Amino acid sequence: MNSLLSPVLVKNNTVQAVEHVESSEYNEAFIRDLCFENPNLIPISEIDTKASSLISLCTEMSIKSGFCDVLFIDQNGIITIVECKLFKNPEAERKVIAQLLDYAKDFVEMDFSMLEKKVCDRRQDVKSLYDIVGKDNDSFDYDTFKEKTERNLKDGNFNLLIVGDKVRANVERMVNFMNSYSKMSFTLAIVELQMFKLPDNSIFIVPYCIAKTVEWRLNVLQNEQTKTTVLDSAITRHDNDEFYKRLSQYIDITNTSALKNFVDDLSSSFPIITQLGRGKCLSLMIKTDDEQANLFTVSENGNVDFYGLIYDSISDQRKKIGYEYLNKLAEIFNFKLDTVGLHWQVVPRRNKKRVTISEFLSDTESWKNAISDYIVSKQKLDEANY
Repeated sequence: MNSLLSPVLVKNNTVQAVEHVESSEYNEAFIRDLCFENPNLIPISEIDTKASSLISLCTEMSIKSGFCDVLFIDQNGIITIVECKLFKNPEAERKVIAQLLDYAKDFVEMDFSMLEKKVCDRRQDVKSLYDIVGKDNDSFDYDTFKEKTERNLKDGNFNLLIVGDKVRANVERMVNFMNSYSKMSFTLAIVELQMFKLPDNSIFIVPYCIAKTVEWRLNVLQNEQTKTTVLDSAITRHDNDEFYKRLSQYIDITNTSALKNFVDDLSSSFPIITQLGRGKCLSLMIKTDDEQANLFTVSENGNVDFYGLIYDSISDQRKKIGYEYLNKLAEIFNFKLDTVGLHWQVVPRRNKKRVTISEFLSDTESWKNAISDYIVSKQKLDEANY
């Protein structure tokens, strides 16, 4: 297990040992309030490179599975859920990770308005999330913030943090095991707050990210009889196979195989990556290798969507090549572009009905050529802006 050596204080050429503060001198509520009042204690940039500075929302928010110790958000709508634990408690090792998974499941079931209401009910000093996140920022775009938050809730794009005084080895090993064994949808990390008492009795705190996963896929299943939501915690190397298995229940085996072959062909021809989507419905996302462009997303029910290609917040040049790509597909497959939420999502429709993956697979050669044209245009644009 990683650990830090005890520091020393050098003052007036005199070296003094600094005493470690034992957990018997404080409780979990102390850690909770400390994190809430000082969000910069959380080394979020080490945990999630896409997240910006944390903004404290509330403590002890009531959700289905219990009470969330501390809830943060950033201006990109990325939610961070913190569970505070003193690892002197034997039950912490057995329950804390499962508890966070239950919390993640609860947040996936929320939409923006539900989240906002729960935070405002808990805070009582605010009427909306805007009062917390954007009130003092004249350039803050609340509609974009709502859109991003809504998407992160739907996709399960969260940071789940265990924050405690000391991290026992088996908890760290569990997180590292998850990291090495699977691609997941949210980030799970452990932050250790090492506390030291200075000679004047003030406390010096060193936050330290002990371990984290890269991604964690949240797979939520519905029990049709009881309508209760169950978290499938199985970890597997074959998540893509699971997607194709589910897809084959909606479209025929021939088209399922054709999609797999098409994705394999794209992967060998272009600098792209595949990722599993993270909402209640499993999906496969095909992205450029820098993750800046979602070339298409296929859901397990056969629906096709395009995300971020013509989003309002990207540059006009990026939007231009995004429109060129989408318009080529619209011409090839005879559909119209139905845009949703500041043009973030594009749904292909014909006569108000979705165009499914089976129809796209009728001409993979033309689709591949359109993808090639987009990637070439994007590379030229990136080089020009470099």
